[in-house]
Amino acid sequence: MVALYGIIYNVCNSTVQKTVFTCSNDSTYEKAVQDARLVYANVEEYNEAHGISSSSVAESSSSEPDDVVQNCPQEGFVLFAEILAEVQKELYQDIVQKLEQDTTINEITKKYLEEHIDREKKTLKGGSFAPYEKYDADIYSFSLKGETEYWFDGYVAKTKTCAGGASVTTELYQKLHDGILRECSDLIWSGDAP
Repeated sequence: MVALYGIIYNVCNSTVQKTVFTCSNDSTYEKAVQDARLVYANVEEYNEAHGISSSSVAESSSSEPDDVVQNCPQEGFVLFAEILAEVQKELYQDIVQKLEQDTTINEITKKYLEEHIDREKKTLKGGSFAPYEKYDADIYSFSLKGETEYWFDGYVAKTKTCAGGASVTTELYQKLHDGILRECSDLIWSGDAP
């Protein structure tokens, strides 16, 4: 096509700028939402983290005031490793209490339990993944998701603040914490820990 006068341009060659996040584990997120220093995989994850219900967004114009979903902003985001560190300290307390109060423990069991605790640091011995024996590696070098049903990549909100201003533990954090505690406890008390 040749212009008889003026300038010709192709309107079909428009560009759209799109932000794509690629993580160190090679996961790519094309629909990611960035909020300050946190990145959410998609709008739904962002809304969930900020206590925004998808039904409240869709029906906000037609809802009665009593039907409005309460916004409970979440905060205190933690990694799997941070939950595991808390669990390790809790297990340390349980083991020390058992050693000090249970007079029926035999010497072999005492020795076994003493091998798992670091009295100086008041936590479990064995590194970042204790008492998970097969994961004696850098926790950031591979994906944690799917190792067990409670392992996850990324961050989980520890608390949320709702009406009245009281900060409460989120249901997801509590579920993950309790599951990891149960798994670790089972490993130690069953004798399967290293």
